[in-house]
Amino acid sequence: MKQNGEDHHKAPTPKALPVAEAAITNVEVSVKTTTPSIESLMPSKIIPSLPPHLRGMTTTTPLPAVFFNNSFISNVTAQLGQSVFLPCRTKHSSDRKFIPQVSWVRRRDWHILTSGTVTYTKEQRYDVHHPEGSTEWTLVIKYVKLQDAGTYECQLMSGGGLVSHLVHLTVVEPKAVIPGNGEYHVDSGTTISLTCYVEQSRVAPLYIFWYHNSRMINYDQERGGVVVHMETEPRVMSRLTIADARPSDSGNYTCDADNTLADSISAYITAGGRKLLLKHLLLKYYYVKVNLSISHTLKQI
Repeated sequence: MKQNGEDHHKAPTPKALPVAEAAITNVEVSVKTTTPSIESLMPSKIIPSLPPHLRGMTTTTPLPAVFFNNSFISNVTAQLGQSVFLPCRTKHSSDRKFIPQVSWVRRRDWHILTSGTVTYTKEQRYDVHHPEGSTEWTLVIKYVKLQDAGTYECQLMSGGGLVSHLVHLTVVEPKAVIPGNGEYHVDSGTTISLTCYVEQSRVAPLYIFWYHNSRMINYDQERGGVVVHMETEPRVMSRLTIADARPSDSGNYTCDADNTLADSISAYITAGGRKLLLKHLLLKYYYVKVNLSISHTLKQI
């Protein structure tokens, strides 16, 4: 169409792109050629909320440099029933407004146990030790149970994102061991002597009790003649002695200590055992002597 001697062509109406295609055209792709950090290779984590002084920052605002001054993973061993301290120490700017928010997470179920100095669990066995102004964030677990074993993660935000320090906790259960094959034989009228060792004990138990057929006999005044001696060096040990053994002393003897797997042994008291043994030896001696005499007589014939 011509107007005033000039050709005017109506520009075509731009075709709308599909939503997905339009979105793609506006995406800026950046390729990282640097080696991925350890944190980026770790599984997804539950990241606690930022502290109040960091919440107003935009995504382009660099976070203060924060990192751990200990190794990436630590191994801690605790004894059943004792308290254990899982270490976590950070190194950050001395500027007080940039104190990091540190959280402890139990990796078994990704449960946040603590965030800052606040505990997020119904169990009162967990606590975090953080002296004011220090860089220590120690997780305390009281009365350790066997199911507490596993990996715990200390998390905090840094200039590079989430930084983690792992602590692997091993829980050992001490066990009582009474040497022998499970049986103890002694003659009537002699002394019963049983020894019990406590193995895998990092801390000496508060007590070691002896039981005779489920009855505690450490302080047995009715029976009399019962003595219990305990030592902690070089090994944790308890020795039970019972004077003037009698048939009623037969039965099961158990050695048990606090937070320790007990061990038992069966004792058999034989009445007149020494007399029977002496009689057996005399008969054997007589038999050998008679055979020698017969052999000598036959040689002379």
